Amino acid sequence: MSQTPDKPVLWTPSFILLTISNFGLAMAFFALMATMAAYAVTEFAASNTESGFVNSVFILGAMAARIGAGRAIELKGYKPVMVIALIVHLIAIASYIIAPNLLVTLIVRSLHGLGFGFSQTAVGGTVMAHVPPERRGEGSGWYTTGMSIGSGLAPFLSLALYNSHWGQDGVFILTTAVAVMSLITALGAVRFVDDNAGIVSRETSLPSIHPTPGRRIRPRPVSLEGFFDQRAFPIGAVVALSAFTFAATITFLDGYAKSVGLERAAAWYFVVYAGVILVSRPVAGMIQDRFGDDIIMIPLTLSVIGGMVITAYASSGWVLLVGAAVLGLGYGTIVSAGQAMAVHAVGATRAGLAVSSYFLLVDFGTGIAPVILGSLLDPLGYRSMFLVAAAMAVLALVFYLTVARHRNHESGD
Repeated sequence: MSQTPDKPVLWTPSFILLTISNFGLAMAFFALMATMAAYAVTEFAASNTESGFVNSVFILGAMAARIGAGRAIELKGYKPVMVIALIVHLIAIASYIIAPNLLVTLIVRSLHGLGFGFSQTAVGGTVMAHVPPERRGEGSGWYTTGMSIGSGLAPFLSLALYNSHWGQDGVFILTTAVAVMSLITALGAVRFVDDNAGIVSRETSLPSIHPTPGRRIRPRPVSLEGFFDQRAFPIGAVVALSAFTFAATITFLDGYAKSVGLERAAAWYFVVYAGVILVSRPVAGMIQDRFGDDIIMIPLTLSVIGGMVITAYASSGWVLLVGAAVLGLGYGTIVSAGQAMAVHAVGATRAGLAVSSYFLLVDFGTGIAPVILGSLLDPLGYRSMFLVAAAMAVLALVFYLTVARHRNHESGD
């Protein structure tokens, strides 16, 4: 594949391999999120609070990893952080099957969260540092497509296994297999990654975004700025507020669907959600690269709001699935668009720090939303609670228009 001045190469071997690796991470994440709470109840007689904590402790581990991952990449480089993190990720997943009690399961779950957070940051940072700036939105869209496929396919497969004679052991076998795939494909890509803090591509020559081969980027002194890059925070806050809508559906959709008699349609909700993202992310990325951020971010945020409102007022199965499609177009696509904006704001040589700072806020929004929204469920009911989630997306739009879009235009590579 040759490079032209007008359209630099995107589909390099490392880009393809790391996109597959990210798909494996997503499959393991969504498969276990869908079954671990129920597994804790049936296997260890956990209470409802304890079963919820099984997933919360994973998010806490992932958030802790986001704090240190960017700094670790600056100090040690992409390759060692990525490989070690993927090994930890694999060991943690393989350990679930031998965990003898709830306490050990929680420890393994937190270790899995750490491995996932470091892995996703290192893999994503490597890819985003490698993608040419002219195609960063498109690259982010294609790269994160693995997450969208995983969000629909993984719960489908894991719940089918969980309810079969394989039970949760089948889920653990599935997630171990995809974790092995993630590690193998990443190992296939590391020969294109320099052992420095900044990536150096041996596939193409892109001096505008890559440091000189063999030259280590000087990390910042130990300080808050060494662990975060505040330039990624504004767009991270926009997506974190939007994440309330996704958290509302993934956490409470089952109970809501049963309360309104839409269980059959709800089983397909995230399949439709994922199918829309599969198309929308790459297309939105190309539009973002060509026409700028506003033409993507504003309609996508409106779509987040619309998808949540449609879901809240669904009176039939097809209306519920329309809500899934609109929400998938909105939130499912805004995550990749926001990632591209975060890297642009920080610069490609610090892509790892940009990705970790950005997803730290996104993870925080995803993790805290079920607690806040769950506390509103009894006094408000499902529909009003979903509308509160939609209102958070309205705040996201206001914050984007007044703060984030201006901050992002003031910096970048």
